[in-house]
Amino acid sequence: MCKHNICAQLWTLLNSSEIPEINSNKTKKGVACVIYDTNTEKIILGRENYGRYQGKLSLCAGGLESQDDNCFIGALKRELFEEFKLNFDWKNFNKCFKSHGVFNIVIHHGTPVFRGKYPIDINELNKINKQYVNSNNPALREMSELVLVDPNNLPNDVSSFVKAVLKY
Repeated sequence: MCKHNICAQLWTLLNSSEIPEINSNKTKKGVACVIYDTNTEKIILGRENYGRYQGKLSLCAGGLESQDDNCFIGALKRELFEEFKLNFDWKNFNKCFKSHGVFNIVIHHGTPVFRGKYPIDINELNKINKQYVNSNNPALREMSELVLVDPNNLPNDVSSFVKAVLKY
């Protein structure tokens, strides 16, 4: 287990018997995020290459893996690079997801969804993404393209997950 206070708080919440939705058998332990571009107020989404939302635009999200050591922050940092090619150091991770020293998180069906703001250079991220098109690691090929989308005017090809999370 990691030493982040927020991860300990999230585990306490997620293991609470007071919230039946979180403890259902359908709940997987994972993490997700919504990042608003500070320049445009649009959100970054990726077009899924495979999985439940194949062909759809979706958020950066994934399950906790053994290497994450039950750390939501570590898992999110890993997913951000795998899916959106954002390689945050701790300073920029906190800059993105903390406001006045506090993380902005909602829980959607047992999944912590970190919400943040960060300047996004979508063209640069797509260049980096293309470098991994032939990677032996399928996790680095999860998204075929990255786009900025107006959250108030979503295209028809966004995943149901995006629509559900943006309701918070």
